[in-house]
Amino acid sequence: MISDENKKKYTETDYNNCPYCGSNEIEGGQFQADVNYAYRTVQCYKCSKEWNDLYKLIGIEEIN
Repeated sequence: MISDENKKKYTETDYNNCPYCGSNEIEGGQFQADVNYAYRTVQCYKCSKEWNDLYKLIGIEEIN
Protein backbone atom coordinates (compact mmCIF):
# COMPACT_ATOMS: atom_id res chain seq x y z
CA MET A 1 0.00 0.00 0.00
CA ILE A 2 1.28 3.47 -0.85
CA SER A 3 1.42 5.82 2.14
CA ASP A 4 -0.42 9.13 1.91
CA GLU A 5 2.94 10.87 2.21
CA ASN A 6 4.37 8.96 -0.78
CA LYS A 7 1.21 9.62 -2.83
CA LYS A 8 1.54 13.33 -2.14
CA LYS A 9 5.25 13.34 -2.97
CA TYR A 10 4.65 11.43 -6.22
CA THR A 11 1.80 13.64 -7.44
CA GLU A 12 3.29 16.98 -6.38
CA THR A 13 7.02 16.69 -6.98
CA ASP A 14 8.37 13.27 -7.85
CA TYR A 15 6.21 11.67 -10.52
CA ASN A 16 9.30 10.26 -12.28
CA ASN A 17 10.07 7.90 -9.41
CA CYS A 18 8.20 4.88 -8.10
CA PRO A 19 6.03 5.80 -5.08
CA TYR A 20 6.79 2.37 -3.57
CA CYS A 21 10.59 2.03 -3.85
CA GLY A 22 11.78 5.37 -5.26
CA SER A 23 13.32 3.88 -8.41
CA ASN A 24 13.30 5.90 -11.63
CA GLU A 25 12.91 2.68 -13.62
CA ILE A 26 9.22 3.25 -14.34
CA GLU A 27 7.22 3.24 -17.54
CA GLY A 28 3.69 4.40 -18.26
CA GLY A 29 1.35 2.71 -20.68
CA GLN A 30 -1.09 4.29 -23.09
CA PHE A 31 -3.68 6.75 -21.84
CA GLN A 32 -7.22 5.48 -21.37
CA ALA A 33 -10.26 7.71 -20.92
CA ASP A 34 -13.41 7.45 -18.87
CA VAL A 35 -16.26 9.96 -18.62
CA ASN A 36 -14.73 11.89 -15.72
CA TYR A 37 -10.98 11.35 -16.06
CA ALA A 38 -8.12 9.81 -18.01
CA TYR A 39 -5.62 7.34 -16.62
CA ARG A 40 -2.64 5.22 -17.51
CA THR A 41 -1.07 2.23 -15.83
CA VAL A 42 2.51 2.72 -14.70
CA GLN A 43 4.90 -0.12 -13.89
CA CYS A 44 8.11 -0.12 -11.85
CA TYR A 45 10.75 -2.45 -13.26
CA LYS A 46 12.69 -2.55 -9.99
CA CYS A 47 9.97 -3.61 -7.51
CA SER A 48 7.35 -4.86 -10.05
CA LYS A 49 4.57 -2.70 -8.56
CA GLU A 50 1.87 -1.19 -10.77
CA TRP A 51 -0.47 1.74 -10.23
CA ASN A 52 -2.72 4.04 -12.21
CA ASP A 53 -1.87 7.69 -12.74
CA LEU A 54 -5.18 9.60 -12.81
CA TYR A 55 -5.69 12.78 -14.86
CA LYS A 56 -8.54 15.27 -14.75
CA LEU A 57 -9.34 18.11 -17.17
CA ILE A 58 -8.22 21.37 -15.59
CA GLY A 59 -9.02 23.74 -18.43
CA ILE A 60 -8.78 24.33 -22.16
CA GLU A 61 -6.30 26.18 -24.32
CA GLU A 62 -7.13 27.88 -27.61
CA ILE A 63 -4.77 26.84 -30.41
CA ASN A 64 -5.87 29.14 -33.28
